[in-house]
Amino acid sequence: LGELLYALKLCQTLPVYNTQLLTATVYGCLGGLYFHLSQFDFAADYFFRSLEIREAMLTGGHVDVGMVMNNIGGVLHMLDRPNDAVVMLFRAEEIFKSQLPPTHPRLELCTGNIRRTRGMMLKNSVAPPVPFTPTVIPMCPGAKRAKAFYAPKPKKTKAKDDKKGKK
Repeated sequence: LGELLYALKLCQTLPVYNTQLLTATVYGCLGGLYFHLSQFDFAADYFFRSLEIREAMLTGGHVDVGMVMNNIGGVLHMLDRPNDAVVMLFRAEEIFKSQLPPTHPRLELCTGNIRRTRGMMLKNSVAPPVPFTPTVIPMCPGAKRAKAFYAPKPKKTKAKDDKKGKK
């Protein structure tokens, strides 16, 4: 972490022309580091900074822009924001489909992330409760008599004579 922060400070103070892409790379590395440390808020902050610089410096369809969007989608997934994650992942997938062959690992990674996030959306979804009121269908008169006819008859109890008491 200390080396990355030093690299960020160095990128910001170098007298070299156009160090923004280096700064974006360092932001991306810091985002990845915080992601793997499970500090997703910090990771999202650094990934968004990296995306802002890359979108300003590169064309919108650049693969690096797509990769940062994929990383942001992963962070949003971990922050339990699947709707926002799917939006970023679809944007990244569009970029990858336009720039990379169909079997490229980055495209497969992005597609897997979309599948995983959609699965989370379905797993966490709750169907709205539907009120259920059973309907009692009235019986016709013949059915009432048939039901009464086939109903079990109560057993008659035999009266016991108290023979012991008579002796």
